[in-house]
Amino acid sequence: MSLSIPHGGKLINRFLHGEEREAAIRRASNLKKIQLTEIGVSDLEMIANGAMSPLTGFMGKADYESVVLNLRL
Repeated sequence: MSLSIPHGGKLINRFLHGEEREAAIRRASNLKKIQLTEIGVSDLEMIANGAMSPLTGFMGKADYESVVLNLRL
């Protein structure tokens, strides 16, 4: 049984491992902290594990409005 082709043709994986993860944690220590809702955490996890492929992060206002207007990514 073969897997379905991901939307957009590429499965996104945003998880970091090893030194790359440690470096990102060090860089993030100086950034402003925000509190996420449970839904926000869920969305972040889904972006990270590829469930929202081809998205690689949250959409900005212009991208969001384009999706709403055109009904597509």
